[in-house]
Amino acid sequence: MSGIRPNRERLSWEQASRVFDDPVLPQARRSNDPMTEDLVAVARAWRPDLALWGAKAFAGAVAAEAVGAVHARVLYSVGVHTRMRTDFLHAKALQPPEQRTDAMRDWPADWAGRYGVEFSEDLVDGRFTLAPLPEAFRPHAWPVTGITVLVRCDRGHRAGLEKTSAQRLITTETAGPAR
Repeated sequence: MSGIRPNRERLSWEQASRVFDDPVLPQARRSNDPMTEDLVAVARAWRPDLALWGAKAFAGAVAAEAVGAVHARVLYSVGVHTRMRTDFLHAKALQPPEQRTDAMRDWPADWAGRYGVEFSEDLVDGRFTLAPLPEAFRPHAWPVTGITVLVRCDRGHRAGLEKTSAQRLITTETAGPAR
């Protein structure tokens, strides 16, 4: 599979809005709201340099930004969310300013603001994305909606060398088994 065609038809404003307002945002809230405060508290106590978070575990991005850690979204399936978000932002820019609502921006912006962090698209898509799966791999079911892994890097004592070790590994499932 060659990925998304550059000349593909984009989702309309109505289609993209409906996708984020109906299934995406409510599921994201159910999965992330209960763990965001605790995850930020752990990150503040532990001070990781890097946070890796599952594609739907937005609390990982908020926690990383709250402590100034670099963070990446880890895909475990097809990156459909990025396509939908790109289409949404494109369609949003074409709307009159008074109609440019964006619940997928407002929700993480609210959480981030509680910790002194301003919204950026990094809270939705990560500073970068890790896609460890072959392009053709398309799972029909996945047992969790997202995983956040915090990693702390220790500096080595030798001049000019850095030793990276995962002293502690914290994994947070954002949902139970798929139904």
